[in-house]
Amino acid sequence: MEPGAHPTRQPGHRATRYQLRKAKGSTDSVGGPSRKIEARHLSRTSFDTPRDSVTGWDGPTELPLLGYPRSRRPSGGLWSSVSDLLALGEGLLADRALLEDIRRPRTTPDDPMAYGLGWALGPSGQMYLNGRLPGYLAAMLLVPDKDYVSVLVTNQQRALPSVARALSDMQQPLTRNDLATAIERFAA
Repeated sequence: MEPGAHPTRQPGHRATRYQLRKAKGSTDSVGGPSRKIEARHLSRTSFDTPRDSVTGWDGPTELPLLGYPRSRRPSGGLWSSVSDLLALGEGLLADRALLEDIRRPRTTPDDPMAYGLGWALGPSGQMYLNGRLPGYLAAMLLVPDKDYVSVLVTNQQRALPSVARALSDMQQPLTRNDLATAIERFAA
């Protein structure tokens, strides 16, 4: 286990699935031991529960590990780590064609929140998302024009307000935008 990091249940999202599919030119599911995941060098990302996984919590209540239905895998169920999620973000930043496709707005200007392909879009070009399952939370924020990516994971399902504040605070010197409320409202 990498220092200071805990494996966490990270719901997948369309952008990840699209990136992984693009890696091998495949259109099939990302389920099981996948060469598509390996192609992105995500060595600690899998649908299999890691042997060293940490317990998920809801406040003071320990939560049991729950399986994720195979039929829902296109929308979630991945276990991952901070290093793999950072590698995913860095991979997006390095693939400008893919990045531009993902962050092209898919909403109308009068929508209350701008969305790209699986990502919320901030006022200064930020991209952010969060994934939650009982007892776990992962959140990622990119500022593509500054080649910036940050990731936070936790095994406490009530941590979203704190995680949103931390992600916003880390990117604020680059953008001057406070995104804490928007990150918290964007539910994957």
